[in-house]
Amino acid sequence: GDSETGKEKADNDNPSNDQSVPVSLEELIAKEEAEKREAEKPKFFTKEERAKLALEKRQQEVEELWRKQEQERHVRDEFDMKAMEEARNHYNGATGETATIASNTSNVISAVRGIVMGRD
Repeated sequence: GDSETGKEKADNDNPSNDQSVPVSLEELIAKEEAEKREAEKPKFFTKEERAKLALEKRQQEVEELWRKQEQERHVRDEFDMKAMEEARNHYNGATGETATIASNTSNVISAVRGIVMGRD
């Protein structure tokens, strides 16, 4: 019983039964080209998929709009705060008020530029 017959031995030596057979380079290239062609084909979405994509896009637009509005509000608040400080210093007759106002104005402009450019 433990010895293999000639037919069984031939089946075991057959490379088509062996799962570790290396794939040829041509087969790999053909497979990659087929995948590339498949990826280039237009994808048609169902009505539900289109609705879901539209909803996701709209949510992203709303979030971006909200972020921009928050950023603009922050810029306005900073500007108002600096303007009130300058007015207070000017009204109280701060020493060297011309230099102080010029310096504060420069600081406000720098702060606004930094915020607008995303360097908060």
